[in-house]
Amino acid sequence: MTNRAVFLDRDGTLIEHYDYLTEASQVQLLPNTVSALKLLRQHGFLLIVITNQSAVARGMLTEKTLTQIHDHLKSLLGREGAYLDKIYYCPYHPEAVVDQYRRDSDLRKPKPGMLYLAEKELDIDLDRSWIVGDDDRDIETGKAAGCRTIMLESRGSSLVLFRGIPKCTRYGCGWAASLVLSTWTINRKSAWSMNRLLRNCLLLMILSAGI
Repeated sequence: MTNRAVFLDRDGTLIEHYDYLTEASQVQLLPNTVSALKLLRQHGFLLIVITNQSAVARGMLTEKTLTQIHDHLKSLLGREGAYLDKIYYCPYHPEAVVDQYRRDSDLRKPKPGMLYLAEKELDIDLDRSWIVGDDDRDIETGKAAGCRTIMLESRGSSLVLFRGIPKCTRYGCGWAASLVLSTWTINRKSAWSMNRLLRNCLLLMILSAGI
């Protein structure tokens, strides 16, 4: 496995959160999403969205409409020079209204099926990869696949959870991107100092504030 990736939840991480986003017009990028994606790509990370989309199973939208939503998301990012490598979604739910989507799928987070699929298709080293999300299921998914994990606080948690560094409060998607890169640099050099950690934290806050 040769590639490192950052797996990103969609709603509440890259775009504004909706309980059920069903129209492309609802897609609104969160602050610092574009700069965060650019920064990660510049450092060689694949950028992959993994998202549960039970609205399909509930009959609230079709996979065709979901594709249009994702095409619009990619268009918004592309206008600013930011790009995703892949979007994986799970349309299934155990209590689906639409029969063809009624199943307990391994793709549905917190199961790690989408990560394993990406691992196979994109030659990803999961142990060197990250998952960023705003829900406990994102963190459970990453842990199950052996990824490092970052949890944003926008849906109730005030912690960033990951391996090897103390838990910290998050500031935003830009902060998360910088944290990934800071930790990667630390691991490459096999040593780090408190001064470096403080400088990194300052960088994270500056980026998250959009300064």
